[in-house]
Amino acid sequence: MKAVSSKSYGKHQRKALASPYDSIFFNNGSSKSALVAAGSVIEVADQVAQGKLKAGAAIVRPPGHHAKADAVMGFCLFSDVAACTLRIIWSIDIWFVAPCIY
Repeated sequence: MKAVSSKSYGKHQRKALASPYDSIFFNNGSSKSALVAAGSVIEVADQVAQGKLKAGAAIVRPPGHHAKADAVMGFCLFSDVAACTLRIIWSIDIWFVAPCIY
């Protein structure tokens, strides 16, 4: 995914890469914005899990709520909720919270 935003990918290559997916459009900022959005969601979840915040919300674009584990969809390159859930599970060792993920 990171390479999609590199200069080695031109407009036509991005369009060809996006064509098999539902509602996906890549541009030269796609990778960076998706990584920043996912990182923001993870940071808010970390802050709540550590007790630094009572609750939190990350208002990000792309939102990451349509992506699947193995496919980009609906303008989302990563599943932000899945990424932050795994991060929390791994970081504070609470495997009992979401056993259905595995």
